[in-house]
Amino acid sequence: MTDIYRPYQWHDYFITVGGASAALTGLVFVAMSLNPGVIAQDQTHRRRAVGTLAGFTAIFVICALGVMGGQDHRAIGLEWLTVSAVATVIYVYGYIQAIRCPAAQRLRRRLVSGGDFDDRGACLHDLRRLATDHGCIRISAERRE
Repeated sequence: MTDIYRPYQWHDYFITVGGASAALTGLVFVAMSLNPGVIAQDQTHRRRAVGTLAGFTAIFVICALGVMGGQDHRAIGLEWLTVSAVATVIYVYGYIQAIRCPAAQRLRRRLVSGGDFDDRGACLHDLRRLATDHGCIRISAERRE
């Protein structure tokens, strides 16, 4: 059986996508460092940040493995499967933890039951109240006024 994987045909693609994912990972890291207190306090932001960083890092690692020489298609496939599985577990675990937040559960029950949202303003007011009253989001005293 001949090896159907031809890495030289994919070299430029892996370099381009790997570079873009590395740049986006850096941008997410910089964005997180601008206001780490809010991200640390808010479970949803924290889980999304970890999931995003894991996803972009996985893309970079997959591209790096794609340009690494001396591998056949089975080795590449196994490496990609492993990296993708780890990134998927990190993302799904974070998503599940974020939707278990008390405010998210209460909001979901209210939306499913029809709730009493009169207009968009009332909806946004109720969303903010649910988020702040149930500990998913903490707003400083200066911003509440």
